[in-house]
Amino acid sequence: MTICGLINALGRAIKNKKRMGKSYPNGIPCMSAATNLVYDIGQEPLGGWTFDALDWNTGKSVFCYRFGTTPVYNSAYAGTKILTNGSLYSGTLFGMVRMTP
Repeated sequence: MTICGLINALGRAIKNKKRMGKSYPNGIPCMSAATNLVYDIGQEPLGGWTFDALDWNTGKSVFCYRFGTTPVYNSAYAGTKILTNGSLYSGTLFGMVRMTP
């Protein structure tokens, strides 16, 4: 996948989510070639922070894990990381958050 392909796929995913009222204001996404999913921290219209997986080809949501509404979950320009055991990590304003399948 080229850089242009990545930018186009992320653009489709973000546009799809914006239609539903969700945004990805400041997280740095990561992608798994094995699962064909893009992972990022999202923000819902009422301020709730979520950890999302979006299908690379369609931009549709595969899962959405809700963290909470406090600024503690703001990703603050931190990246997301996928570990070999399937756990997802992201930096936040005050540390790290983890989601384990």
